[in-house]
Formats: sequence, C-alpha cells, structure tokens
Amino acid sequence: MDNWKTETDDRELERLFAEARRYPLLSAEQERDIDASKWRAVDDLGSLFIHSAGGRHFLQDLLA
Repeated sequence: MDNWKTETDDRELERLFAEARRYPLLSAEQERDIDASKWRAVDDLGSLFIHSAGGRHFLQDLLA
C-alpha cells in the first residue's frame, strides 16, 4: 500500500514540476517589485486594522 502511495505521489509531483516548467522564472527585479508590493499591502492591511474601531475589535476577539 505504501508503495502505491509513493508512486502516486511521485507522479503527481512530477506533473506539478512539468506544469511549473511551462512558465518562465521571474527576474530579480520582478521578484523585488512583487515582494515590495506584497509587503506594502501587508502594512496597509495592518494599518487598516489598527486605525479602525472594527478592526481593533476584530483583533481583540481573534487574540483573546
């Protein structure tokens, strides 16, 4: 049974990598731009939660 699961997992993993190879890698500049945009969004969301009463109440409930 473990052998069947391993073979199935290997096939699925190879299919995943084959699909990924169809797409080009990002350049270093593209990676930096995407990361900067992502972290700006995280900061913006954090600010929204902190600066709104509803956001603060949500965080209080979540962390209580």
